[in-house]
Amino acid sequence: MNDPRRPPYLPTNLGRIPNVYTTMLAEGKVAYVHINQMTPFAQAEEDARVLREFFAQLKDVPALVIDIRGNGGGDDRFWMLNIVRPLATKPLTKTSGGTMRNSEFIRPFADANLEFSKDVEGLSGTGRALEHSEVPGALTPEQLKNLPPEALGPEFGPLWIGETTISPSGEYPYHGKVFLLVDHNVYSSAQGFTEFCKGSGWATVVGEYTGGSNDGFTPAMVTLPNSRIPIFFAAGMGLNPDFTAVEEALTAPDVLVERNPEDIVKLVEVTSSGPLFTKPSPDYDPALRECLRLALETP
Repeated sequence: MNDPRRPPYLPTNLGRIPNVYTTMLAEGKVAYVHINQMTPFAQAEEDARVLREFFAQLKDVPALVIDIRGNGGGDDRFWMLNIVRPLATKPLTKTSGGTMRNSEFIRPFADANLEFSKDVEGLSGTGRALEHSEVPGALTPEQLKNLPPEALGPEFGPLWIGETTISPSGEYPYHGKVFLLVDHNVYSSAQGFTEFCKGSGWATVVGEYTGGSNDGFTPAMVTLPNSRIPIFFAAGMGLNPDFTAVEEALTAPDVLVERNPEDIVKLVEVTSSGPLFTKPSPDYDPALRECLRLALETP
């Protein structure tokens, strides 16, 4: 699980847990769930059952920590339909932007993105496409400064700006504090979940900068002519709310918590000489420790 050249992964019990792991922390005052990957929706029945059984117990719990550290992504519908919709107490909206590569080869993948949003229950959105000549008049000077210049070049099509809204299902409306734990290994649909939590204000994002990737765009795929190896590549450029490129600027947490050398050495020593962790431990996990502090502090 741990590469000797890299800090040990967190949470402390990662590698000894199922895809969806739930527990209670701080003497039952904080609910905790870790999700290893956003399981393809058609295969997520068991994960969905585990989440719903856990959410049904949270009515009187003051805070919930959703830990997606190490989550490389998967299917956006996993977090939309199995996490946000069941727990939301009101419609949640995130503003987003992006642009697709200007190529006939890419067009089917762009169409797939449009079709995806039509088929997700509780998901709606509005948007507009700006031709390159319209962009300077539509963005603020700061947004225009942040926008990568290649986004207005011939390789990219119109700039899309829109809002995505997820409506609650009413199953388990949760009124407590919600925290999302992230790190540099968060990509793809996990990245999209992070952006939604931050952009909509539904959860406080805690931890490290994410790994980036193009939220909201289905990767394009091509088969190499000689080896016949299929490869994926970015079909578009996802943008943060300030119009920086997601892959370049990544997504900053609301509360930045980085491990210092002492934290890393302490965890390496205890994992090398002691018994394996059976639960996430805030003693060796500064980001989780900060989540618990924020969760338990008096308003």
